[in-house]
Amino acid sequence: NEFEKANKMLKQLERKYYILNGYNNIFEKLFSIKNTPSRNNKWYKVLTILGLKFKFRNKRKEKRMAEICERDYILKTLNDLERLNKELETRQEYLRKRNNEIIKRSTPQPTLRSIAYHVVDHCNLKCKGCDHFSPLANERFETIESFEHDIKRFARLSNAELQIFKLMGGEPLLHPKLTDFMRIARKYLPNTRIEIVTNAILLNSQNEQFWKTCKEYNIVIVPTKYPLKTDYTKAEEIAENYGVKLEYYGNTNETLKTSYHNPLDIKGEQNAVENFLNCFHANNCIFLKNGKLYPCTVAPNIEHFNKYFGKNIPLHERDGIDIHKANSIDEVLSFLSKPIPFCKYCNIKGRTFGHKWGTSKKEIQEWT
Repeated sequence: NEFEKANKMLKQLERKYYILNGYNNIFEKLFSIKNTPSRNNKWYKVLTILGLKFKFRNKRKEKRMAEICERDYILKTLNDLERLNKELETRQEYLRKRNNEIIKRSTPQPTLRSIAYHVVDHCNLKCKGCDHFSPLANERFETIESFEHDIKRFARLSNAELQIFKLMGGEPLLHPKLTDFMRIARKYLPNTRIEIVTNAILLNSQNEQFWKTCKEYNIVIVPTKYPLKTDYTKAEEIAENYGVKLEYYGNTNETLKTSYHNPLDIKGEQNAVENFLNCFHANNCIFLKNGKLYPCTVAPNIEHFNKYFGKNIPLHERDGIDIHKANSIDEVLSFLSKPIPFCKYCNIKGRTFGHKWGTSKKEIQEWT
């Protein structure tokens, strides 16, 4: 019954609404006042009396609308100027950082920040487009004797002043004598942060000697997190149990690994100076190989690309500096801050970033 009463009341309200609406329509036709715009921003007041329309110019309305338009125009202009100012500030900050990077890259540093060293060239993961060319490299294990010969000379030349020394590859955990490299590195670089940069695939299977050596010589394990089934939590627990530092590459616990395309110019038609000044490798990713220091990781490892694809991108004698012939660390630092002949074989402008990570198919397009 209550529902029927409510429904009946609703129908009565609807009828009243339609009746009132009809009266309003009739009333508007008989008597109404409306402001209507016309061309040239002119407004008119239209008076309807008993169906007859009378049109009058409404200058007050025109003035009001002109004021509104002017206000809106001013507000829009201010918003546009504010947006433009923010864009210019962003651009200015980008240029400032870029100029600082160029200045830093082309200025001999007071001491070297980091050096990378391959204990092996090959890898058990083989990332697509790897800038160390590890997917293309044959199996090779660096000798302890060669390593000690070079690291001893560098320590003497630099007074052992180096912030970070990276034992890497390829995949460094593939080397059966990796603990010897740790011991020797610490012997000659007592105050340097020594890292093992690894993909962590073999990390959880390392024996007790490995972990004790890491602890004894204060070696930092730096895994890169890949979208693999590696048990990173277990690795963290093992490291913690042995008192070994484990810090993920990029200082992130998330799996954010992406790839970037680092194309080569096989013909060597690039501007070497411009490339050097705009390359994030240059005077940043310092690489030690066969007694020479190189300002990047690409040049000293080009041999793997050449051999696999039958190419002949040359590695010039002046692409690296022989630390056994250098007279001082200043000579080395000065060399690393200048373009090398190999720079003309990198297509820096063609680099692209943020590609989905994947393993290499060993196709030349990954590097060209």
